[in-house]
Amino acid sequence: MQQQLVDDSNTLKIDFFDSIGIQLIPEVESFRSGLMPKNQILETFKQIDKLPFSNLDIRFSDDIWDFSATTGLPVSKTKLVFYFDSSSAYSEPLKMYVLDGILKKNVKIRVLQNKVISVMRFLKQFEAEGYKVYSRVPKTAFKRLFDDMKDICFYNTICAYKEHLLMFSDFYERNFEELADKSICKFLQDRNTAKLNDIKHANKTPEVLIDYFPVFFDAVKEIMRNEQEDPEDRITAATVVLYSQISFRTAELFTVKTGAIHSVYSPDKDKPLYYMDFISFKHGKEEMLHTHISIHCLKKHTSFWIPSAQTAESVLVSTHWS
Repeated sequence: MQQQLVDDSNTLKIDFFDSIGIQLIPEVESFRSGLMPKNQILETFKQIDKLPFSNLDIRFSDDIWDFSATTGLPVSKTKLVFYFDSSSAYSEPLKMYVLDGILKKNVKIRVLQNKVISVMRFLKQFEAEGYKVYSRVPKTAFKRLFDDMKDICFYNTICAYKEHLLMFSDFYERNFEELADKSICKFLQDRNTAKLNDIKHANKTPEVLIDYFPVFFDAVKEIMRNEQEDPEDRITAATVVLYSQISFRTAELFTVKTGAIHSVYSPDKDKPLYYMDFISFKHGKEEMLHTHISIHCLKKHTSFWIPSAQTAESVLVSTHWS
């Protein structure tokens, strides 16, 4: 197996690119499709002490797995770093859980990191109570921790913690051993759906009043065009126009480059139709997309330097305004 994973120079063979730039070995496809035993490939990476990414120098034994250099997307780099405690009895299962999630592309790395932090919180407490094997942790230990959370966490937060532990439990049973107490998974699945829906609706942001929006929109367009206004106010106003017309996510806005607006002639309308290029990565897949530009985004050309909080750099956005 190891000979299949490494070449003569002891570097991993790579010919597959993951969605955020991480390069993976071909054998991962068999792992994803279920053709290999569940943890065989994970064990292999542990034995050779090397993760299967040619553009990263990460060893399985490292306490820090840093994937932040693998993407140019405007996302928080801290969300792409995993910290492990090698002295913990749960260090190896957690590392395999992370590697399993990345290789199978079940979830974005930054989302996976958030789930792992949640799981770590519980595993650290279990270990402090003397439970060093996850499958031997009793239901009472789970219930006690969740009961303690009732006075300090919202109900939907508690349910999210349960979901994260349920996913880790499923992974553990598939790759290590089954939980001794079969009622734990049922406990983690238990939630009040009606209560969750009530919380969801209560947390919704109220819609902008129909009569108010045109007044607001005219005001931000005026600020955007007025060269006497403060540059930061003009940038904010321009951003509001983009959001209102194109429905960008914040991070996607920072992918817009100079010269991103193009046009195609429409014989039916006998006029050019405008569109903007941007990069979308909603599902963890970086891809160039195009979006229609409304009449509010035409005629007058304006350039702004928009600072990116994530990268401390600036992206020059050039567009056409009415």
